[in-house]
Amino acid sequence: MSNRDLVHAEFETWNLKDLDGWLGLYTDAPRMIAPGGLVLDGLDGARTFWHGFQDAFPDNRVLLHRLIEGADATAVEATFEGTHTGVLEGADGTRTEATGSHVSVPFASVYRCEHDRISGHRLYYDQLELLGQLGVMNAPA
Repeated sequence: MSNRDLVHAEFETWNLKDLDGWLGLYTDAPRMIAPGGLVLDGLDGARTFWHGFQDAFPDNRVLLHRLIEGADATAVEATFEGTHTGVLEGADGTRTEATGSHVSVPFASVYRCEHDRISGHRLYYDQLELLGQLGVMNAPA
């Protein structure tokens, strides 16, 4: 499977809410890095990442806009959409209780792939925009 196909499958399994299928696309020791100082290692870390977003936004879906495959990395531009009906936990342990707000947050992510599996990714999104859409702080101008 090409890296492009692998990353595309990652988004498909995410949207299907198929945790086992999603985890099956990763190596045994992936590293996930996200805003706020979040660094998650291994499949337990991947599960934490999954539940962090899937539990806080159970109806979420990711809209993939662009996927660019390079020699040693695959990059995506996408939008995360969902309704905040669960608890959102921050990397620092803060908890944002359900607001009922619908969010639509653009993001980019760079994936590393090895031996037909995802070995990690670095996620980029505007945390202030997310918190503003949740209504828990003023959105950036």
